[in-house]
Formats: sequence, C-alpha cells, structure tokens
Amino acid sequence: MFIIIQALVACAPTPAKVELSGEERITVHELSEVATPSAKVLDAEGAEIPDQKVEWAVADANIAKLSDDGSKIVALADGETTVSAKLGELSDSVTIVVSLPDAVEIGGAPADSNVAIGTPVALTGAVKADGTALEGKAVTWESSDAAIATVDAGNVTGVAAGSVTITAKHEALSATVTLNVVAAPPAP
Repeated sequence: MFIIIQALVACAPTPAKVELSGEERITVHELSEVATPSAKVLDAEGAEIPDQKVEWAVADANIAKLSDDGSKIVALADGETTVSAKLGELSDSVTIVVSLPDAVEIGGAPADSNVAIGTPVALTGAVKADGTALEGKAVTWESSDAAIATVDAGNVTGVAAGSVTITAKHEALSATVTLNVVAAPPAP
C-alpha cells in the first residue's frame, strides 16, 4: 500500500506558472468594482492543474482593495496599483489604473456666441479624465434663465434677447458657456 501512495504522490503535476485571464492593464473611471481576473495554475507543459487556490494581493491599498470574498477589485482613489495572484513563489499580476473623471467640456459654440431667437444651437458635453473623453458618461444641462434660453439634451433655443449661461454637469463636475440671445434675422 505504501508503494501505491508513493507512486500517486510522485505523479502529481507540479505547478510551474500562475496565469491571469484578460487584459494586463485594466482602467476604471469610477469608484466601483470590477471582477477579479480568473487565475489558472499551469504545469511545465502548460496544462491547467485543477483545484489550486491562489492568494490575491494589492500593492497599494489606497488605490484599490479586494472585496471581502476576493471576487472583485474595488477602486478607491485615482492612481495605479498592481493586483497579484500568488501560489508559493509563482505569481502573475494585472495593473489597475483608476482614472476618475476630472473635467466636463462643452463644445459646439464658443463663449459669447450669438444665438438667434427660435433657432436651436446644438452643444456637446464631454466628461473627461486626464484630458481624454470618456465613453458612456453623460452630462445634464441647465439654463441660468429659461426665459432667455432653454436647453434640452444640449440643444439650446433662444426665447428672448439677453445673456444666458448654459451649464453641463456630471456629478460634482461642471462647465459653463455664456451665450447671447439676439433677435432672429429678418426673413429674406
């Protein structure tokens, strides 16, 4: 019986590598959770060794942490850190970049532009992080005086002559543009 057990132990595959799935660099633009990459333990031939438990670690706990059950990486603050999966001396890691929105930008009309009464002008609003526009981040719009101009989804329509400030907001960030509403030119 001792010989059979010894033979089974001798045939067990030896871990040679820890490998994480997915991207080597994950960028998040909000304080949220992302799934922890799946980790595989491989033998020298690259075959997966099942039922191997890795330990997870975060290099900078001020930037990100692991959820209590380890299934999620939780972004905490702007910055960059490494999340590693380890099995003994073997490890693999992924870089987590937390790049929170830091600006809202309005496009479509320069400051102090004229808007004719009754003629809509389309403005665009972009939420940015480190100068790069973020997809899927919307702004809300406000007019400082709806009696002078209204704004709906970035479309400004002059109502009466005067000066108005249009604001685009995303969470605590905002940008403004001042527009002058003028009488519409006479029809030809």
